[in-house]
Amino acid sequence: MPNMTPLLITVLIVACMVLVMSLAARYKHRELQHQERMTALDKGIPLPPTAAPPCMSRTYMLRGLMWLFTGVGLMVFLLGMTLTTRDEVSASDRVWRANNAKQRGATEEQVREIMNDRYTGGVTPALALIALIPMGVGAAYLIAYRVERASPQ
Repeated sequence: MPNMTPLLITVLIVACMVLVMSLAARYKHRELQHQERMTALDKGIPLPPTAAPPCMSRTYMLRGLMWLFTGVGLMVFLLGMTLTTRDEVSASDRVWRANNAKQRGATEEQVREIMNDRYTGGVTPALALIALIPMGVGAAYLIAYRVERASPQ
């Protein structure tokens, strides 16, 4: 597998630039709206109409789905990292590690465990559990959507 670090850095830089530009454009738009409203107030003319807020139940559903699928994607990514980043340890490396552990006072059981451990490194599968956080947020939004739709208006 070729070194992906330069590509990853390039993608992250481009993503950050797009994010900063979109936030700057949003800020400028809101600033112009505020300036328009202040000018209308100064001149004593009626305020321009504001956009109606979106339907909250649809917003809850959209946010819930976004968070839920972000969590699912993150979990799949982290589990994929777990499966692809483990390297097989050569027999000579295992012998060296076992002798080193024995010199440091390891028990025979620990030395045997080192000799039988064929894989090392990589991402632990437990790290994928961090994806439960956005999945939980998404589930909470979907529950709020369901409750709001079920309640009489």
